[in-house]
Parts: sequence; structure tokens; C-alpha cells
Amino acid sequence: MFSSIRWRFITIYFLLVFIAMSIVGVFIIDRTETQQLNSVLINMERQVETIVESSSYIGSNDWDEYQEEIQQVLNEWRLGSKETLYVINNQDIPTIIASTSKQYSKLKGQNALSSKYIDPLLVLEAFNGEKDYKEIEDLNEKTPYLHLSYPVINELGQIKGIIYMTSDLSMAYSTIKEFKIILTN
Repeated sequence: MFSSIRWRFITIYFLLVFIAMSIVGVFIIDRTETQQLNSVLINMERQVETIVESSSYIGSNDWDEYQEEIQQVLNEWRLGSKETLYVINNQDIPTIIASTSKQYSKLKGQNALSSKYIDPLLVLEAFNGEKDYKEIEDLNEKTPYLHLSYPVINELGQIKGIIYMTSDLSMAYSTIKEFKIILTN
């Protein structure tokens, strides 16, 4: 009888340890995912802020007048291969005036609210003066992207336009997946 009670205690002890380890593992994975996504977002915000601060053309009040110069600034800017920038003016119909996209010639002058590469809700949120972000999966590529809309505000507090940036999250999720494998083995 003593032997069976001892084995029951050992079994219960190991089950409690297993449950505790599982809870801690889920917590660690969740925190790692949050940290990875925050890291990508912070990097995106810094890049946009640097572009806004360093370009006198983006700092000007009339983006339509300096479209070619703004495009030249974007062409010279070093982005990751999976990142894309769009410059959207503040008009009655917000239009894309510059982009690092390979399809730029097709996108130039296109309504930003109807573009398949841009989330219209984020654009509208930015025109309300709020920077915002959202994770969106590209259905064609089945790839998650982080979208950031960043309003550019002049010295009078008026919104000149929006810098809209997308970044591929495949590497972040690949790191998280590898971490899950390591943690579960």
C-alpha cells in the first residue's frame, strides 16, 4: 500500500511540473512574439521619422510641387528588400505621389483608399492625426505584413500627408517558429 501511494505522489508531482512548464512555455512564446513584432514596428517608425526629418522636400508644405524630388529621396533611401514606402498627399482624394514599390509607375496618382497594397482604414486614421499599425496577410503570397500609417504634420498642426510603410513579417514569424521548436523539444 505504501508503494502505491508513493507512486501516486510522484505521478501527481510530475503532472504538476509538466503543467507549470507548459504554462511558462506558452507565456515565453507569447512574450517572444510580442517582442519580435514590437521590434519590427519600432524599426519602421524610426525609418519613417528619419526620412521625414532628413528630407526638406517632405518637410515642405506642397508635396505635389515636389513629387519628383520626393520620389528621388525614396529611391536613394536604403530599405530592406521586404519593406515598401508610400507617400500619400492630403487632398480630397488621397493619392500616392511616390513609392519604393516595383509597381510605382502603375501606382503613381492612384487613389490610396482603393489601392490593394494599402489599408484604407489606416490611411483614414492617419488623416485624423493618429499613427496606427496593423498586421495584414497578403492573400496572394500568404505572407504576413505589418502596415504603418504615419501622418506628417506641419508647424501649424495640419496634416501635409502620410508616409505609409509595409514590412514583411516572415522572418519574425520564422524566428518565433524556431523558438517554439526549441522550447518544445
